[in-house]
Amino acid sequence: DRRGGAGGFDLYRAQWTGATFRDVVRLPDWINSALDEVDPAPHPDTGSVVFVQRDPGRDDGENGVLVWCDLVDPDATRQLYETEHRRPRIDRDPAFSPDGVSLWFVREVAGETPAVLRAWRLGDEFAPPVVVFAPAGSAAWSAPAPVTGGFAVRLLQPGSSGEPGTRALVYRAQAREVFPWWKGEAGVLMGSAP
Repeated sequence: DRRGGAGGFDLYRAQWTGATFRDVVRLPDWINSALDEVDPAPHPDTGSVVFVQRDPGRDDGENGVLVWCDLVDPDATRQLYETEHRRPRIDRDPAFSPDGVSLWFVREVAGETPAVLRAWRLGDEFAPPVVVFAPAGSAAWSAPAPVTGGFAVRLLQPGSSGEPGTRALVYRAQAREVFPWWKGEAGVLMGSAP
């Protein structure tokens, strides 16, 4: 965190010159707050960004919600998904696909293994997220990174800090996805049509 911020961790941007970063500027007050703003994911084609907002005073700081904002329009800032109050939940590590069509992130729900989710961007709205990968066991996944072309994603499994000699692993998954063209076709494609 830098001096002159709004409190907690704040988001900044800097211009890349090809060799170095320059002109570090704090993002506007409608983005930065007394809470922690972390993990920015800029949209590749628009002046918008998705980031994680955490409240260090709640649940020992083990929380996080995804916030979408336009860097020009303060009225466009909003939380993407409502928080379930039954069980603590953390949404973290957002990343847009290279074409900007989908948003990937990791969701941790108390008592469950972290899962990688994806949501489609529909103009200024986002569809409800779907689970792409939820491994069995207790693996801690982070940093989904969609690869150019939209058919692959990289995932990071951090090494265990409590076990000497364990290393972080990077996984790459490749897939082919077919989107339905007409209502009801999804059932045919998934083999669940009557």
